[in-house]
Amino acid sequence: MSPTETSPTFNLKVAVTETGVKADTLRAWERRYGLPNPRRTKGGHRLYSTRDIQTINWLVERQHQGMSISRAVELWRQYESEGQDPLDMLPVDKPVATPTQVEEVADLRGLDSFRQRWIKTALDFNEKGSDNILNQALAIFPVERVVLDLISQGIAEIGMAWYEGRVNVHQEHFATALAVRKMESMLAGAPPPTRPGRILAGCPPEETHTFGLLVLTLLLRRQGWEVIYLGARVPLMRFGTTIDHTQPDLVILSCQQLFTAAEMAEIANLLAVKNVPLAYGGLVFNHLPELRSRIHGHFLGETLETVPKKVEQLLISDVPLPTIKSPTREYETLLQSYREARPLIESYVWQRFDSRSVSQGMLTTSNKCFGDSINAALRLGDINFVGPDIQWVRGFFLHAGLPDILIEEYLSVYHQALEKYMPHADPMLIHWIEKIISEIDAITR
Repeated sequence: MSPTETSPTFNLKVAVTETGVKADTLRAWERRYGLPNPRRTKGGHRLYSTRDIQTINWLVERQHQGMSISRAVELWRQYESEGQDPLDMLPVDKPVATPTQVEEVADLRGLDSFRQRWIKTALDFNEKGSDNILNQALAIFPVERVVLDLISQGIAEIGMAWYEGRVNVHQEHFATALAVRKMESMLAGAPPPTRPGRILAGCPPEETHTFGLLVLTLLLRRQGWEVIYLGARVPLMRFGTTIDHTQPDLVILSCQQLFTAAEMAEIANLLAVKNVPLAYGGLVFNHLPELRSRIHGHFLGETLETVPKKVEQLLISDVPLPTIKSPTREYETLLQSYREARPLIESYVWQRFDSRSVSQGMLTTSNKCFGDSINAALRLGDINFVGPDIQWVRGFFLHAGLPDILIEEYLSVYHQALEKYMPHADPMLIHWIEKIISEIDAITR
């Protein structure tokens, strides 16, 4: 480090101009954290060196990445304790890169290696290491690329590994918690809105998967939009009052499961009555494209990267809603019959299914998942919507180490219960489960 870098040269006014940090804030950081640490004149006035200015900019950049000032100072001290210069580890004095230069850096360094390192540390329950990798990536790549190509894709890879039995549920939960905390901290550090228009974002009742919505909220806020983030399990009760109070120009809802898509359809109808446009997305709509015709709103697309542009179009222009299909009278009648018979059906499954082959907890979960999916499909007007959830049930059993034959046995018992307690209902439900049993049988031969 050259003497020029540490020479006390600049007064407080220059430090404020060079960093954009208010004088009161600089004084508070110095008092609480000892960073920066300017010299004093005989008269008590602060004099900052070039390194002091760089230190302040380093701290500011960490805040832009979602860190609190205390966490940024902690990271600075950590590097120093390891004998590293923080300005070398996460430099901030480089010139702003052009898009071409950013692509060149991406080609040379690659987010793939960062993502694989992050996945490894997350699966090793290494919170500190995971956070360091994200901070290093954010110092090199644009925030949007890190969020989409490292964090989001990393979570997707870990989720698939869990489904395939290569990762246990505790590892998956830990990694997701790390990612959610990072996204929430970055949201807290997002700049204030600069564009007209207000967006309300949340998940329908019972939907707990918020990660995709967190990512979208951050992307939109970084583009200057005001987004009120409601989070998971937004209840339908008094939702109309919230709409009246916040007066949003657009509501965005996200869900991953069939039964929460049915809840979304109900919210969509409420918003249509209030003349508030709805935009939506989620994994279930990617797997079931025909499900989009049941939601009174605008589908945002299958990838998060393209969503901000679609949201902008909805906010600046009058885009007509697509045609919506409503459930037929036959489905409404079948739904009522199934709701009345469901407790008896599940009790029958409990009595007839071989309890020695499967735990009570797994049978309870299977009954709830399967029953909720059937109920949702009937509400949405097409029993075939349950199809992807059958694959989930199969994966659920297989992940627990049980053979495929138990899935067929479970469905056969459920089929018997339907025939016993819904003998006069529309036969479409009976025919559907017979078709599913045949498909499962073909898979397991």
